[in-house]
Amino acid sequence: MASQEADEPSCRTPMNGSVVGSPPDHPTRPSQPDFATGYVRRIIDDELDALLPQLPAVMLDGPKGVGKTETALKRAPSVWRLDDAAQRAIIQADPAIIVTDPPPVLIDEWQRFPPVSDVVKRAVDAGSDPGRLLLTGSATSRGTTHSGAARIVTARMRPLTLPERGVCDPTVALADLLTGARNPVGGTTTLTVRDYAHEIVRSGFPGMRALVGRALRTQLDGELDRIVDHDVPDAGHELRRPATLRAWLTAYAAASGAAVSYEKIRDAATAGHTNKPAKTTTLAFIDVLTDLRILDPLHAWLPGLNHLHRLTKGPKHHLVDPALAVRLLGLDTKALLAGNMGSVSIPRDGVLLGARFESLAAMSMRVFAQHNEAKVSHLRTYVRRARDRPHRRDRQRRRRRDRRQAVRHHQRPRRPTSQLARSTDPRPSPRQDRAQHRPPRLPPSRRRRRHPPGTPWPVDAEKPPAAAGRGSSGRR
Repeated sequence: MASQEADEPSCRTPMNGSVVGSPPDHPTRPSQPDFATGYVRRIIDDELDALLPQLPAVMLDGPKGVGKTETALKRAPSVWRLDDAAQRAIIQADPAIIVTDPPPVLIDEWQRFPPVSDVVKRAVDAGSDPGRLLLTGSATSRGTTHSGAARIVTARMRPLTLPERGVCDPTVALADLLTGARNPVGGTTTLTVRDYAHEIVRSGFPGMRALVGRALRTQLDGELDRIVDHDVPDAGHELRRPATLRAWLTAYAAASGAAVSYEKIRDAATAGHTNKPAKTTTLAFIDVLTDLRILDPLHAWLPGLNHLHRLTKGPKHHLVDPALAVRLLGLDTKALLAGNMGSVSIPRDGVLLGARFESLAAMSMRVFAQHNEAKVSHLRTYVRRARDRPHRRDRQRRRRRDRRQAVRHHQRPRRPTSQLARSTDPRPSPRQDRAQHRPPRLPPSRRRRRHPPGTPWPVDAEKPPAAAGRGSSGRR
């Protein structure tokens, strides 16, 4: 543990809230929470304190390992674990038994038996008391059961933010910024780039905070293997080749923090392969991984009143925890600081460490914004491209029209006029090209003699034979 404490980042905060104050003479390091031996209160607890006293059913939604069950157990004396085969069999035989226990009743991993949502719906419609039912799950159900709309309120859980990890105290309150208070914003910290890189690699899952070194890497590898081998098939998506999903997930990790197209992600995942997965296959990957809360894309926001135009912009790609992206690429703290790109590379602006830091900041901001009933998007500014200008479009339209006319008349565009271009251009000249496409000439006996129109043929002249099928005039 001594080496772990030596690697822990430190943070000094001169003030609390959003009002700038003078820094203390001896700033103290915030206390480090112990996630291995006890429960550490999180930001989501404040949301549950506001929801449970007034709502009958609340669902904690998030990826596996984020701490949903531990958070719910602090409030629920009655627990039904649907990942336990024995308890699931009892509920399958008598689903209404869950509403007979003392409240609040925790239904853990409810997606293992989706009809339980119908029981919750009927209990809410019957007038259940506030705070009676608490559900936790790591995937959405695509069955025919009730969706829970207007009956079950969802609260999203994400990995630990930097303040929740105890590495630093917040110096700016987002609530003050959202209310429009123009208090001075400022603060200082002793966190360095190395400290941020260390927190990116260390993960925000509570169960991994006590792990370092090889144990942490092994735990992250096991988490990724479980997603590919167990979670995706359990969600109803059969994989013929799990390696294809693993390669696509690695390419997505390389693209996290960027707004690249899914086609580029697919091409990066299948570099060197001629047979690439179909678009329907990759779309299925996106759907199932989003339902499992592994993918956490950040949608775009554009200034202006054209809301439809915002929907046409692609999201920025993020995994639920930047540590998963780093592990998929086979990197560590030293590699991030060295500027390595990992096993899969996608063109981007800046180094990979900057994109991983953006993922860490976006994850923390989403937690803060949800606590203040706000949403987070990434800003996209609309720059009018040259090909979108009217005169540019007209010029391109005229060029396409000229090309069509040239092809229709068996002509090609004019050749370059320079002597070097004429000597090296393998295309035939326009005259040669016309000669090649000219219809064949008739023999002299079949050619029509020229004479003034309306003049009878001379008596001593032989009239040319009429062409078959064209009348006696022989005209072509």
